[in-house]
Amino acid sequence: MPDWLALTAALALAWLVGRLVREAWRRDRAAAVLHDAGRPVGGLLVADWGVPRAVAVPARRGRAGHVLVTTGLLRLLDDRERAVVLAHERAHLRRRHHRTAAVAAVSRAVNPLLRPVPAAVDVLVERSADEDAARESGDRILVARTIGKVALAGPSAGRGGLGFDGSATVRRVAALLTPPSGRALPLLALAAAGLSLAATGAAVIGFVELAGVWLPTR
Repeated sequence: MPDWLALTAALALAWLVGRLVREAWRRDRAAAVLHDAGRPVGGLLVADWGVPRAVAVPARRGRAGHVLVTTGLLRLLDDRERAVVLAHERAHLRRRHHRTAAVAAVSRAVNPLLRPVPAAVDVLVERSADEDAARESGDRILVARTIGKVALAGPSAGRGGLGFDGSATVRRVAALLTPPSGRALPLLALAAAGLSLAATGAAVIGFVELAGVWLPTR
């Protein structure tokens, strides 16, 4: 194999490994910051931030997962709306949606062509948590109103928390205003997991092919 091709492949592999390490470090640091961001209040962690936000913070290094809410969110919502938010975030923790999202993020890190995958997975896991909250509250309109209310109260949250970004919020609210399906939760969970696994498989195949070019052939 020509030296220039071997060098190019080696640099590409190093770049991919660097992306993987950066993604893992970014997620770990975000979890660490959120674990220390609030004070215990009534079984929650409350951060003294004006922006209305709620985040499901996964377990980390022996520390249990928890729901972090901001004072801005508590001021914005009434008791029923707060209960919706808590049900939504606890669904993320219970279903370990952070793992599904992490798999999708790793796929994107390994193969940049899979860049749209994490956003698609985010929408699916948010919809799954929405359906859990609707089932627990017994009021789909209340859940839809709460999502819209928080979305309109502050800037887009992007990924993490309730995932309030424009087009995704519209789709989620529209879905909640339609009659529920008994298969909604299993199908959403399966779709999110399947999309993440498929993306990871494609990324790994690309990585192996690149490694095969890099490694010397006999």
